[in-house]
Amino acid sequence: MTLSYQDRGIIEQIIDVNIASIPKELKGFRSEDIRKYFQLKDSDEFVYGIVYGKIVATVENYLKLIKTPEQLQQDAEQVAEIISKRVREIKDKIFTNG
Repeated sequence: MTLSYQDRGIIEQIIDVNIASIPKELKGFRSEDIRKYFQLKDSDEFVYGIVYGKIVATVENYLKLIKTPEQLQQDAEQVAEIISKRVREIKDKIFTNG
């Protein structure tokens, strides 16, 4: 099974919303107090992990509402491809906001 045009659009919107949240995430995790509390050596990589994780979790939760487990498994490769095509954009947003 393939993702519908509508599902692809929603996945792209989920990615867009999370990319837009990056400056706010960076501001919080670049704070010295927060860095100490979480014992962070690289807050930018930490924020990348948070944003990537939020994208994957949100997409997965959305698809679980509308697809069977079998369909989810069939669509997993397409979902991974959509997200991976945007990884560079996510990282650029993080590292250019430094």
